[in-house]
Amino acid sequence: MRGKPWVTVEHVEIQEVPLAEAKAAVEAYLKKVFKKKRQIYPSDVADALGLSYETVREVFAALEKEGKIQESR
Repeated sequence: MRGKPWVTVEHVEIQEVPLAEAKAAVEAYLKKVFKKKRQIYPSDVADALGLSYETVREVFAALEKEGKIQESR
């Protein structure tokens, strides 16, 4: 007997883009999201933008180095 699934899985299409393009997209997304909340995870950004987690982590590292974001502790 099959019941209602206890979880649904969303398929996210990952796109390969140059790092500079990914950085611009991530910065724009963060500016938009930070109006509503002050903390966001790289995995959330990756899912929202269709970028790989590794690419978003690389962008986060660059933005942190530039002093534009900081890791929460």
